[in-house]
Order: sequence, then structure tokens, then C-alpha cells
Amino acid sequence: MIAITRQVKVEGEIRLDQFMKWAGAASTGGQAKRIIQEGLVKVNDKVENRRGRILQNGDRVKVGEDDFLVLFCKECSTLVPEKPGTDQLPELRPSNN
Repeated sequence: MIAITRQVKVEGEIRLDQFMKWAGAASTGGQAKRIIQEGLVKVNDKVENRRGRILQNGDRVKVGEDDFLVLFCKECSTLVPEKPGTDQLPELRPSNN
């Protein structure tokens, strides 16, 4: 099976556990914490056990068989995704701010 890397856009630096929730790899912070503590998460091909790890633009996060690419998006601060894990700009809508 070929793994597909999902591109996940974020405003800027983000903690690993927050990213996992945003990308849809965990439904809660507690679930993200458990997955990380069990050694099932890799950042840039290295097992990561710090849920507070700050991710940078271009970091690759692997959770089990799911593969994600962190992409910083300057426009993301004025756009709100329809759902967490959105990785395509057309699925974004303007915020009400």
C-alpha cells in the first residue's frame, strides 16, 4: 500500500498535540497524548514523545499509517476551515471577524 501525504495548512507554529487534533489524527487532546506516549507518532522520521513539540513549516508528521505535511499559510488567519484537517483552500470560507 502506498502512503498518501496529506498537506495540512496552519497559521504558524503549532504544538504536536494541537496539530493532531487539527489534522483529524486525534479527536481529543487526551487521545493525542496517549497516541504520542505510545510511540506511534513520528516527526521527520523520528519517534516523538513530546506532545508540546513545536512543529515548523515543512515538518512531516506520521501517526500510525497516516502521513501529514505541515504547511504554514499566511491567509489562514483570515479564513476558517469548514472542518479540521482541511487541506484544500477551496474548502475554506472567510471568517466572520
